[in-house]
Amino acid sequence: MSIIPRLNIGKGAWIPGLPALLTILVIACGGPAATVAPPAAATPSPAATAVATADPTPTLGFVSTPTPGAMVATATPRPTPTPGVVASARDSITVVAGEEPTALGSFSTGCSGNVPSMVCEEIATDPLTWIDSSTFEVVPLSGVESWSQEAPDRWRFRLKEGVTFHNGEPWDAAAAKVGIDWHGDSATAGHSTGSYGFHGDISGEVVDDLTVDVVCGLNCPILPRTTIFLKFQAPEWWASASDDDKENMTVGLGPYQIVEWRRGIEVELEAFEDYQPNASYDSQAPSIQHARQVWRGEALVRASMVAAGEADLAFEIGFANRDSVPRFLTGTNSEVVMLVADNIWHPELKKKAVREALALAIDCEGLMESIYDGFQACFGTISQRGTVGVNETNSAPYPYDPARARQLLAEASYDPANEVIIYDREGRFYNSTELWEAVVGQWQEVGVNASLQITENSKHQDIRR
Repeated sequence: MSIIPRLNIGKGAWIPGLPALLTILVIACGGPAATVAPPAAATPSPAATAVATADPTPTLGFVSTPTPGAMVATATPRPTPTPGVVASARDSITVVAGEEPTALGSFSTGCSGNVPSMVCEEIATDPLTWIDSSTFEVVPLSGVESWSQEAPDRWRFRLKEGVTFHNGEPWDAAAAKVGIDWHGDSATAGHSTGSYGFHGDISGEVVDDLTVDVVCGLNCPILPRTTIFLKFQAPEWWASASDDDKENMTVGLGPYQIVEWRRGIEVELEAFEDYQPNASYDSQAPSIQHARQVWRGEALVRASMVAAGEADLAFEIGFANRDSVPRFLTGTNSEVVMLVADNIWHPELKKKAVREALALAIDCEGLMESIYDGFQACFGTISQRGTVGVNETNSAPYPYDPARARQLLAEASYDPANEVIIYDREGRFYNSTELWEAVVGQWQEVGVNASLQITENSKHQDIRR
C-alpha cells in the first residue's frame, strides 16, 4: 500500500459527491512506494507489509499522480519465521517515521492512510480482510475464518472462535457489527480515512455468535477486497471511553497493543500475547516483545538513525540517502498522488480550458526524471490500465505544451487576479514540496498566478474537507 495525498487547488472547499473530472491533469503514476521487510528477525504484522494504507476519501479529480517513491532503510534482516511461530533473538525494535501521528484511535478521522498512522491503521487493529503482500489475493486476518456471497448485496463472514480484543473483550458477531456499522455509515465514517470510500453504505447483521452478514447499500460483488481498512475496537470499551480516549487509543485485535503515547516523544507498544494469526504471510504472531514508533522530520536524520543503530526501520529516507544505510527497500504500487480542483467556486478553475492549460503546462516526464530518478510514470487518468474502460488512449499522459497552454488561457479570458493555490501537507510524501514547487514554477512560466502553501496536518484536513 501507499499514500494518496489529497491536495486542494484554489481557495474553495473540497466538494465530495460532485461530478468528477478525473482525466484533466496528471503528473505521475504507479511508481515505487516504501514497503517494509521485517528488520532483524521481526515477523511482519499487517503493518509490516506496507508502509501506509491508501487514503480512500472520494475525490474530485483534476491531477492524477502516483505516490512518489520513498525508500525504507532497515537493519540487516534475518530469516523470517514461518507464520505463527514466535522466534526472535531480539526483545525490542524502534521504527522512525517522518512525523508524529495525529491520532491513535482507529475510528478517528485523524487515523489516516499514511506512515505516521501505522499504529491505528494496522498494528493495533486487524482489518476484516487484507491483500496478501506475497500473493496479492484477499486473505482473512486474525478474526475471520472465511466468507461467502449470499446475495448480490450480501456477504457472510464466519469469525474465528476464541479471538479477543486487547482488553479481553470477546470478538464475536456483535462486536464485528459495531465496526461494520461505524465504517458503513457516512455520518460516522464518511469523512474518515477508513474504508467507507471503498464500499459505501454497509451495515452488519448478526446471524449467530460467530457469523455476521455485511449488507451493502448497492450490489457489492468485490466486497472482501474493499474491507481492508474496515477496523474494529472493543465495543464495551468504546461505548464508555471519553472523547479523548477514542481519539488517542485503540483497543483492537492487532498483534501489538498500545502502552502509552508520549506526546512529542514516542508511541510505546508491546506484543499482544493472545494474538491468533492466520496462515498467511501478513497474519503472523509478533516475535519481538517491545516496539516503539518515533519520528524525525528530516529524511537524512531518519537514515542516519538506522546507520547509527538508533533505529531498526526508517520510512521514506529518499534516494539521496540510499547508500548510507545497511539495507534499503522500494516497492511498486498502483496508487496516485493527485491535485483536487475546486471546479465549482474558483472563478478560473471552473473553466475547462484553464484546467487543460494547467495540465499542458506541466513537464511531467521531466519532473519525474529530475525529482524521482525516473522511478515514476505519468498517466492521463486516475485509473490504472487493467481497470475496465481504461486503455492506452484515454490513460495517455498530457503532452508538455506550454505554447498551447498560453493559447488556452487567452481563449478562456484567464484573469491572473484569481490566484491558484496548491495546499500541501508538510512531509506528506517524499519530495512532495519539491514536486509542487516545480509545478507552481511551470504554471507561473505560462502566466498563471500560482503559489504553494505548506500546512500542518490538522489544518490540511480542514482545507481538504
